[in-house]
Amino acid sequence: MMNRLHPNVFLIGVQKSATTSVYDWMAQHPDICGPVSMKDTPFFIDDKLYNKGVKFLEQVYRPEYRDQKVILNGSAHNIYFEHALKRMAEFQPDAKLILILRDPVERAFSAYKFAKKRNLEDMELEAAIADEPNRIAHPDLKIQSETTYVDHGLYHRQIQRLYQYFKPEQVRILLYEDIREQPETIMHDIYSFIGVDATFTPDYRKLNQTGSVRYTWIKNMVYNDSKWKQFLLKYIIDPILPYNLKYRLKLFFLRAMTGKAKNDSGQPDVLTHERANWLRSYFIEDIQNLETLIGRDLTAWKS
Repeated sequence: MMNRLHPNVFLIGVQKSATTSVYDWMAQHPDICGPVSMKDTPFFIDDKLYNKGVKFLEQVYRPEYRDQKVILNGSAHNIYFEHALKRMAEFQPDAKLILILRDPVERAFSAYKFAKKRNLEDMELEAAIADEPNRIAHPDLKIQSETTYVDHGLYHRQIQRLYQYFKPEQVRILLYEDIREQPETIMHDIYSFIGVDATFTPDYRKLNQTGSVRYTWIKNMVYNDSKWKQFLLKYIIDPILPYNLKYRLKLFFLRAMTGKAKNDSGQPDVLTHERANWLRSYFIEDIQNLETLIGRDLTAWKS
């Protein structure tokens, strides 16, 4: 029975490309076990979690397991870390993987706003990107995961590395734009690819849209690593609350604090044409190589 609770389908990225919504739509399927707490839980990335082994997965999946055919795992950063891909391949070599790609310029700006909202970014975008080599080499995985806006968008290199661990036929590569414009078609394709009833129709809610902070006190409570918070986590919350419940509480507070994205002047935060062109210069060569690798026309990403 324990082996049946090993994830056999992975939603591996990329960050800020509707992975939260797609995970939710997949998890609604009666043949898919996908606890909300396994979306972006970095089991294969974080050594501390990974070393807990299958007992941790048992704890998370067991309450929602009803003999479903698919056990779903989702982390938008799995594609970015080679050690995560290696662990996944060792853990479930015959797995099927879903990878969603988004225009890297739009993705970078969305990730930047998201990092600012989470108290992980205090630089202007231009300075943050200039600092990116230091962040890539940073020992803190959260810094590597959340604040490397250009490196995360170099998809060609990441997919080439992915194919060292999984065969191309095990991977379904989708575009964010297709999901936004025709979610029904994309979800039916995903269901068919992973071997469940493709006629099922989920409730197409949109989740985890990047916005501004509505309530600063909630933001500080969730993201600031104060001594009192560490005390509560270590001696009260962690020993008492199961992982699933802790995750749901955090998700509740995150959604409660989020409003429409704004900049420091209080106006809606937008990606200007000039800034977009500047960002695009980092990605043009990678996009051209990516077109050949995945067989898709990505002209819209190049202008």
